[in-house]
Amino acid sequence: MPFLDRPPEAADSVDPHLTARPTLRDIAEEIGVSIMSVSRALRNQPKVSAATARRIRQVARRLGYAPEPALSALVAQRERRRFGGAYGTIAVLFNWREPEQWMQVPSGVLTIRGVERQARTLGYQTENFSLKSKGMSGKRLSEILYHRGIRGVIVAPNEWPGDPIDLNWREFSVVTIEHEPTLPHFHHISPNYYSAVIEAWSQACKRGYRRIGFVTANREIRRVEHHWLAAFLLEQNRRPTEGGNVPPLLMPDYSDPARFADWYREHRPDVVLSRADREICTWLSHLGRRVPQDVGFLSLNVALKDSSGIVQNREKMGRIAVDVLHTKMLHFERGPDDALCGTVVENTWQEGRTLRRKG
Repeated sequence: MPFLDRPPEAADSVDPHLTARPTLRDIAEEIGVSIMSVSRALRNQPKVSAATARRIRQVARRLGYAPEPALSALVAQRERRRFGGAYGTIAVLFNWREPEQWMQVPSGVLTIRGVERQARTLGYQTENFSLKSKGMSGKRLSEILYHRGIRGVIVAPNEWPGDPIDLNWREFSVVTIEHEPTLPHFHHISPNYYSAVIEAWSQACKRGYRRIGFVTANREIRRVEHHWLAAFLLEQNRRPTEGGNVPPLLMPDYSDPARFADWYREHRPDVVLSRADREICTWLSHLGRRVPQDVGFLSLNVALKDSSGIVQNREKMGRIAVDVLHTKMLHFERGPDDALCGTVVENTWQEGRTLRRKG
């Protein structure tokens, strides 16, 4: 029987005297609190002291308590009716001076499209909130969301990685787009940055490129947590180039074409890996270099329809973010997770016109 097949420690953790499924009443009677207090503690609601909530969860685990799935869904639906349309609203939080900036770049457009479409599929609406709005603060926004009955929050990538976001997180179910260092204990949805460079290098080699260059900006290094640079240096170490490898060009931002020109003239890469499709291709043109006839370009986050390179599947990321948040809300999982966890969305390849064809 399945029960007998469980490890001994699993069976020993449940009270052997129980012959029926434990209930909220069983937990309440053992501790000497109300059933409502038990319910609130198990749903991570703040109206129970931390010590009492901890004791309730300990007893629930020992008794082997598990909520009825159908009852959990019923409670979630009741909460929605209680708060009206607000409970059916997902807040999309921006920590940008101009939130429209991220929503206008291809990555942002696709992510928001995925969020909105999946939200509608599950019966939610979305509403954008900016922490940089005049008079706004983390405390103020927490109050607005809480009193409107909004309990689900999706955090868009920070304009500046590491810029703190200070909300009363214990009140909300939270998912972040990309792994934000200042919010480490929330479920994050991210592209596979590391494998993107591995795939890019492989595609370049199949087309006969040998002097592979890499250009990135300081803010991007932090945003991808050095994964691009780490993978690039690994591949250089694995496949050394005759005459020396091309050193990566790390720029403050993409506003210095002269610095790029100096780097290109000195090291003469035959293909450039970068996220900056428009900037790099424009700078190469100004240097009299044709793409892909004279030099190839491989995008690590395709922004132009003609670019060859990595597609991060941002719309899929947006849909997954809503699915994960929906599950958290259904299970009343609020506040930081106990352990760092996330979902990595794999990339796909776009065969554009900025690389020569495979030999």
